[in-house]
Amino acid sequence: MPQDYRFYSPATIRAGWMRNTFIALILFGLAARIVIRLVFAELDNPELWEFKGIARNIIKHGVFAMRASSDGVHPSAFMPPFYPLLVAGVHKLFGVSYAAHFVLAVFLWVMEFAIPFVIGWLGARIWNLRVGQLAFIAALFWPMLLLTSGRLLNVPIYTLLPFLSVAIMFSDMPLWKRIVLIGLTMGFLWNNRFETPLFMLPFAYYLFFFDKDRLTGKLPSFTTRVFAVTALALIFTACIVPWLVRNAGIYGKPLLSTEGGFHFRRGHHDGASGSGRDPWPANQGTDFELPPPDKVGGSSRTPEQELLTAAYHREQAIAWIKANPEKELRLIGIKLYYFLVTDFTHPHARSWLVWPISLVALIFGFYYWARTGLRDPKQQVLWMIFGIQLLLCVAFIVLPRYRVAVEPVPVLFFAAWLAQTRIGEWLYTHVAAGQLKTGV
Repeated sequence: MPQDYRFYSPATIRAGWMRNTFIALILFGLAARIVIRLVFAELDNPELWEFKGIARNIIKHGVFAMRASSDGVHPSAFMPPFYPLLVAGVHKLFGVSYAAHFVLAVFLWVMEFAIPFVIGWLGARIWNLRVGQLAFIAALFWPMLLLTSGRLLNVPIYTLLPFLSVAIMFSDMPLWKRIVLIGLTMGFLWNNRFETPLFMLPFAYYLFFFDKDRLTGKLPSFTTRVFAVTALALIFTACIVPWLVRNAGIYGKPLLSTEGGFHFRRGHHDGASGSGRDPWPANQGTDFELPPPDKVGGSSRTPEQELLTAAYHREQAIAWIKANPEKELRLIGIKLYYFLVTDFTHPHARSWLVWPISLVALIFGFYYWARTGLRDPKQQVLWMIFGIQLLLCVAFIVLPRYRVAVEPVPVLFFAAWLAQTRIGEWLYTHVAAGQLKTGV
């Protein structure tokens, strides 16, 4: 019989008491996100990192700038544009107030609410309804995902969008519609994360080599596949063009960002810890020397100085790697540990309420994939996204939010593993209604 994707529906549950429990869990999981943000995000004066400063400069000076300097406010390309513009917009409308931050909170809640539903849909689509239901309920209460509700930052945006795009790619929509929606969704992500082009590789891989025609069950012609991948690239790129045009007018070339050199240096210097902080319990940011003014055109924050500073940091990091190969290998090991286990330099990530379940899910989920789904291209796409994020953190630094961004992968594979254990079998026998399709 046809696959049932209604992982969210109480109608798929046979036992009446479990239907009521299922509804209660959904409502409680969504409500928990609301409560956590209202209690911990301090909407009167939330922590908004650099976003707040950029928003202030946009409103006050009409300039997308990181900070003011002694000779004025100069435009910057250090941060992705979307979230600072959003913060500036709500501050312009409502002032720097509780009302403005509540509007931001509502926007982020929509993103956070969507994440468990996307995870559940992928579980049902790739495996079966049982996996979808388990993944959905797990995601509603997953500690690492709930952490994002405690701040007013854009982590839910770049956690949701890649997996929403994967869900679109695996859907039954016509190819052209999927191409347009994936391009727009990932283009939106590109305006929040500059490294997004790397995450387009799994989409090109699947669409070109494995995406079969929904009617014939065969791969489209070579020409059609080339056209599809090209169209995807064009739509995706069109989303960042306004930012590139803006930067071309400022820097003289269609520059994407000036942040790479700084973050590369953070991960490669004498005091580098592998993360954004010194080793616990110091819990302070890792420091490295600022570039001498004569090396970067002075101490102002002009666009020219920003470019020279980025180049200086990049050159210093490369020189350090060449001069310290043993330390670099040690840092790679530390970064792998911080990403795969947890960043013990972070006060929240190292909590025993957060990281153990994520580690267990990663171990059992990866084991289950290696044993049962290694050759399934749909499952390969998910691990490719996880692997790209891992490699980026090894190249730069590990931050808990970058691990959160790919947490849906171990959640999904842990649910798939759990579904074939005795717990999963019991749920299948006593709870789920109807015959479920098993396998991939």
